[in-house]
Amino acid sequence: MTAASSGDIGVAVFKRQPHDIVITDVVMDDGEGVETMKQLHHLSPDLPIIAVSAHQPYLRWMEKLGARRSLSKPFRMSSLIKAVTQLTSG
Repeated sequence: MTAASSGDIGVAVFKRQPHDIVITDVVMDDGEGVETMKQLHHLSPDLPIIAVSAHQPYLRWMEKLGARRSLSKPFRMSSLIKAVTQLTSG
């Protein structure tokens, strides 16, 4: 597992060391989730991405753009674990 403090850093980390799944916030201080997701899909079209946000309309937009799951903040850890498990077990 690797954490990044922004979308730009997250993409740079992914370029150096691809991961099996990415969890991204939609709204971030430095680099936003939509652009991050577009860049990640360009690098790895089948990459499962989980989008998180406190704003439900943003989550619907991310799903239309290719997020495989979305979680509305605040969410329970069990919801995150379930989403990760579903996307990686199969």
